[in-house]
Amino acid sequence: AKIDECGLPFLDVLEQHQEWLQSHGIPNQKSVIFVTCGDWDLKSMMPRQCKQYSVDVPNIYRLWINIKTPYSYRMNAPPAGMARMLKVLRLTLHGRHHSGIDDCKN
Repeated sequence: AKIDECGLPFLDVLEQHQEWLQSHGIPNQKSVIFVTCGDWDLKSMMPRQCKQYSVDVPNIYRLWINIKTPYSYRMNAPPAGMARMLKVLRLTLHGRHHSGIDDCKN
């Protein structure tokens, strides 16, 4: 079952994600960086969830690239949301906007 369909507890998902990273040869934060569309997930929500469960934010989640920044630089335009960036780049938005799984695919 997909995580978003079975509502697994945060700590279980965090552990599973770290195990998945290790199983794919990604042992530490120096060998990977996450790309996000906005800072909210890793800057705000991850620390809030970790604090709620009294765990430190794992180092691997402390550094990321907000795709809006290089997009803005390259397109010489103000930062834009995902739907706008896709439209400007003539790419199709697949699935439901703001669905974690669909946003990752886009």
